Amino acid sequence: MKKLSLLILMLGTLQAFSQQKDFGIWSSAELGYEVIDDLDLSVSPELRWDQNVTRLRNRQIDFKAKYKLPSDIFFVAGYRIGGIQRNAGWQERKRIQMGGGVKYKMNDFVGTFTTRFQRAVSERTRTRDADLNTNWRNKFAVTYKGLKKIDFGVSYEFFHGTEKGEFLDWQDWRFVIDGEYKINKRNYISAGFLVQNEFQIGLDQRDRILFFGYRHEIKRPSSKDKKK
Repeated sequence: MKKLSLLILMLGTLQAFSQQKDFGIWSSAELGYEVIDDLDLSVSPELRWDQNVTRLRNRQIDFKAKYKLPSDIFFVAGYRIGGIQRNAGWQERKRIQMGGGVKYKMNDFVGTFTTRFQRAVSERTRTRDADLNTNWRNKFAVTYKGLKKIDFGVSYEFFHGTEKGEFLDWQDWRFVIDGEYKINKRNYISAGFLVQNEFQIGLDQRDRILFFGYRHEIKRPSSKDKKK
C-alpha cells in the first residue's frame, strides 16, 4: 500500500505538469570516487535538448567535490565547462560553484538544505539558463528512503541575483520530483521531472524537463576489508 501511494503521487504530479506543449530532455552520466573518508569527487557529462527535443541546446561536463562533516553538515564545490547553442552557433560557457548545506533525518525521510554561490566565468551575454548565470541558489529537498532499492525525492530551489542593481532579486525557481533505483552497491539509475520559471522573461515562461541519469561509484575498501 505504501509503494502504491507513492507511485500514484508521482504519476499524478507528472501528469499535472506534463499538460504543456513544450518540453525538453536532460541526460547525464556520473562517475564518483571516494578519495578519503567523507570526501567525494565526481565527473558528470550531460546533454540537454529543448524545443520538444528537436534541438541539442547544451553539452557540458561537471567536476564536483563534496566534503561531509560528522554533524550532517557538508561543503560542495564545482566547475562546469560546456557549450550552449545560440543563433550564431555554439558558444563556450563556464561556471564555478561554492557552497554547503545540512541534512536532517527523521524516520524514513531526509530533509536537506543546500546554499550555493554560482559565478559565470565566460565572457558572453546573459542566457535564460539559470544554471549558467551568476546567482545565489538555495534549495530545500525531502527524500523518502523507506523502500529497499528506490528513493523518491522532491525539491524546490530559489535563484537570486548577486550583481549590482539586482542583488537578492528573486529571478528564478525550480521544482523537481525524481526517483533513483539502486541496481547494486555501485550502480544507480534515476529519472524525474523538472519545472522552472525565469521571471525576467515572463510570468509563465516555464521550462518543463524530463531527465534521466546513470551513476557509478568507486568506493575505497573499508577498514575491515583492509584488515582481512
